Order: sequence, then structure tokens, then C-alpha cells
Amino acid sequence: MSAPVHRDPQSAWRHLCALGGLELDGRDEGLDERILNRLDPRAHSLEQALAAADMASFVRAFFEAIHPYVAMFRDILDFFEHADATRGESQWTLQVDDIDLGLQHFREWLATWDGIARTAVTVPAIDAKAVWQLWGVLQERQAVQDQIQKSFQNKPLTISNDARQWVSAYKQGTYLPLPKSLSPSQCPPALAKAASIALGVLQRLLDQGLTPAALKDQYDKHRRDVHAREGHNIYDPSDGFDLWTIAQHETDHWLRSFVVALSAASQLLKSELTAVGKELDAITDRFPMRPVQVNVTVGDLESVLSLPVWEKRFDLYSVWIATEVIRALKGHDVEIHHDHGRIAFAFNETTLATIHSSPGPFKLISERRIPLANPRGEGRKGGVQPDHGLWTTKDGREVCKMVIEVKHYKNSSKAKFVDVFEDYARALPDGHIYLVNHGPVGLALSEVSRTIRNRCNAIGHLTSSNSESREELASAVRKCVGEPIPRWPAATEPLNSSKVLLVDVSGSMTTTMRSEAMHSFVRLLAEKELPAKLVAADQEIIGAWDTGKAGFEELLRLEGGSTELSQPVAELLKTHESVLLITDGEGAATIQGVNVTPHTAQAVAPPGIEVHLCRKR
Repeated sequence: MSAPVHRDPQSAWRHLCALGGLELDGRDEGLDERILNRLDPRAHSLEQALAAADMASFVRAFFEAIHPYVAMFRDILDFFEHADATRGESQWTLQVDDIDLGLQHFREWLATWDGIARTAVTVPAIDAKAVWQLWGVLQERQAVQDQIQKSFQNKPLTISNDARQWVSAYKQGTYLPLPKSLSPSQCPPALAKAASIALGVLQRLLDQGLTPAALKDQYDKHRRDVHAREGHNIYDPSDGFDLWTIAQHETDHWLRSFVVALSAASQLLKSELTAVGKELDAITDRFPMRPVQVNVTVGDLESVLSLPVWEKRFDLYSVWIATEVIRALKGHDVEIHHDHGRIAFAFNETTLATIHSSPGPFKLISERRIPLANPRGEGRKGGVQPDHGLWTTKDGREVCKMVIEVKHYKNSSKAKFVDVFEDYARALPDGHIYLVNHGPVGLALSEVSRTIRNRCNAIGHLTSSNSESREELASAVRKCVGEPIPRWPAATEPLNSSKVLLVDVSGSMTTTMRSEAMHSFVRLLAEKELPAKLVAADQEIIGAWDTGKAGFEELLRLEGGSTELSQPVAELLKTHESVLLITDGEGAATIQGVNVTPHTAQAVAPPGIEVHLCRKR
């Protein structure tokens, strides 16, 4: 049977809803609103907007509306492609309920998407905060600030002719296309990404035939409608290209200021322009790229909506949150648990990762069920089962220090969110409860009991493009787990055969050697220097072991006598290029006949401990 031919946007929309399994009253809530905003926010309904739209405009609007999923899929693929750095392997499979998704599934989906978007202009998918950060970098230059002020004072501007014409049209109530001198291909390379953002924003407004006055009228009406529904999501702060985000910024005439700033900045001296470019790139490089101005067909959309990755998009949001937790632990020794490369993300308890470089250690566990009498939440019976939790050991028992409950709602659901906080806080009295949502979180925290409110946190608009929300979650994870503690080198790590670590175990070192500070310090040196052997000495060498925890524990059992380290150091230098020595002032005074220099680790050594690097003269 041949594929159906869709002659109008209404039939194409119904077909895509069925093919993609869209849940417009559930987890896909708001997708229709995003499409409406891209087609015509003045329409009373999506059906009205579809009736007036041409097929090309509808397909482009649908394509842009599902971009947040694309960025999420790309993040997941990137994480697991580089997960070998966290004791992983190259061939990962994510078992999501009853479907196995290998990395190739993600590559194929993204390759299909990128193939569709190959004719697109791409721009950094910035959030609302970054929009003003870019403007702030530009206006910090006095020459740029002067031009911005003149534009508000109706004074003559000394910027490019086409930029002056653009500003003049803006003041007369018209949006013109971005001046050619500021197009990403013609402006100075240092400003190209920032200029592409102005291009993308203007394209949204021009596509809908909006003027500054019409945009303001539509935004005022939108705000009244939102308040009438007792809503709080007037605009989406995670999307700098959302129409209502643009409208909010335009209440301060952001576009006019930004165009003036870009044009003025293009006239800066080369050295200053280079510095500006680095500051701008530091902001835009935090975000993935997104396409604008694409030419797509219904068939193109069918090709991405029919693949398994799309079918599991909601479950993959929880997977993405798990990767964000692990990604936040950069510098830690994180082991991802798997069965020959398969990681299960299901409704059953699963230990996803162990953070070996944290006290406890911590474990990231998904779907662990905890008993709870009389839970408030609808559907909960006799317990709670958070999506993710960071668990450690306290007084010999496992405790959850951080709960992460994942929601994929477009709109805030105050009653449901309050139930999450109340139930999880009761069930897990040692933990901080984090509710994260793909959409807004509203004012749910204001209704939470005062006795638990200090342990409850809500993060809204947690998406790939929202750097502020991502950092909020990452900071909470790092605070919960703590800074990485030193670890012993893994058995597979190559050691430095030219270097040994010599520890003074004479009587004057006994008390210090048994302190926790000393244990951490020796591990730190072993981790950083990777010495071939761990050696103990007082007047002579009295033990040598492979560098590791077992060897150090054997070393601690020794009870040395008086100190005279010259002979042990000299003996070790016969077979090694250098000796890293841990001792005290008494031991350091006995070293003779070799070249001794303080080691950089002296700055973090426990009180009374000296660290020296010994070499032959």
C-alpha cells in the first residue's frame, strides 16, 4: 500500500500524531502549543492556525517543536561514547523497559535528523539568561555602550549604513531582515555566533509578519490568558527562541540594542574584537546547536518519528537525567555498572553507578522501593519508588542522601508535586528531595509542610539547552557527594618504574602515620605520581610492596626504630631515578649525599610532614 498523501496541514498533523504516538494530554502536553506559537500565536487554536497555514510552514514548525528531544538524544549518545573514561566500554546498550537501544540506534536517529536539517542555518540553542549575557559582554565596551545610549536618545549613530536603516525602521514600527553587514557570513568571525542568534530571532518574527507593536499586543493578551488560568509559565526561560521569550525581551527593546551593539562592536580594534569574541564564545559554546530556516517534508518527519529512539523519548528523559548526575561528578572515580555493556533502565531496582572516590562510597540507584505507610500520592501503595537516588552508608546502614524524581510535564502540577515532596521526605528522612521537570515547577514548594521544606527542591525547565537548570542539578549532586577523595591506582594503570615512594616508619612517625589525614595524603601521592613501589624504612629498608591499598595496610603494621634515611635512599637510587620521600623534620635532617628538593605536594601535607624528591647528585 502506498503512503498516504497529505494535502493539507490538518490531515498531516493527525497522521503525525498517530505515527509518533503523541500524548497531547499527557507527557507531550505543550507540543501543540509550541507548534501554534511557531505558526500563528494570534490564532485561537491550533486547528485554526493549521487551516490558515501552508504545508511547508506546518512541517517546519513541527520540526522545530521537537528539537529539545534531539538535543537530549545527542547528549545521551555523547555521554556513552565517552563513558570508557568511567570504567565503561565502547559498545553500550540501554535496556529501556522491553526495548534494547544500542548507541547505533541513536546514531541512526541523529543521522536521519541531521540529513533532514542539512540545508538549515544552525544557531546556538541559548536560553533566556544567555541572551542578556551576550548583550552584557558587548555593552561592557565603552564605544558600544555609547552607541546603545544614543539609540535610546534618538541621536545620530556611527554604525554601518544598513544597521542605521534597520534601527530607523524599528523605531517606525517595522522589523527588517538582519542587516547584511551583520549576517554571520559577512560580519567579523568573532561576532558570527552572536549574529546568528539575532538572525534566528528575527526570522521567527518575520515568518509570522509581526511588528514590534503587534508582538507587544500578542504578549499582553498571552499574559492575561496565563494569569486567567492561574498559570505562571508566561514564557520558557530555557528557550531563547521561544516567541514569548522573545516578546519578554522585547519589552526592553532587546533586539534594537543587540543590533546596535553588534554593529558598533564590529568597528572595534582587532585585538579588542578578538577578546570580545572569546567572551561571547564562552557563553554560546555551553549550548548545543539548533537548526533554523529548514526545508522539510512530512516524509522526513515520518522517518524520525518511526524509529525506536523516538518511541522511548519519555523514558530516555530519565536516562538523560542519570547521565547528568554522572557528568556532574567530573574528577571522581565513577564505575558504571552493566551486564556486558547492557544497562537496565526499568521499573525494577538497578544500581547504575558507584562513585568510588567518595566516602561511603556513594551509589546511584534507580527505582529502589522504600516502604511508607499511607502515602499521599495517587497510585502509590505502601511505599515510594524514586527515579534516582544517591545512596551511601551511615552508621552501618544504607541511607539516601539525595532523591531525584523525574517528571516530563509541560505544565506545573502543584498537587502532584506537593505529594512527591511529602511522601519522599517522610520515607527518606536523611535525604534532600529534588523534583526535576522538563517543564515548569510553579509554586509547589510553597504548599510543602514547613518541617520538611528545607529538604525539598524543585528544578524546572531542566533541558539540554537550559544551562542554568543543568548547573543547579550538577551543583546539588556535587554538594551531596563531596569532593573526590584520593584513591589508590587501579591495577590496570601503568606505574612509573623510575620512581618509588619511600615512607619513614620510624618511631617519631608512628602517631601521624595512623591518622586519616596521612592515609588520604599517601593515596593522593600514589594517585598523582604512580610510583612503581611503596617502600618502608627507618635506618634500613624493612618492607616493599606493590603500590596499593594492601601494601599500605601492611606498611602500617610495622613499628620502626630510630631514623637514619641516607642509606635506604642511596640504595633505592641504585635502581630508580628518583625517590619520593615522606618523613618528618627529624628524618629529613639525616639525608646526606643525594640531591634533595621539596616536592610540590608539601603544600597539602599534614602538619609536621615533609615531602622531598631525592635524586643522585
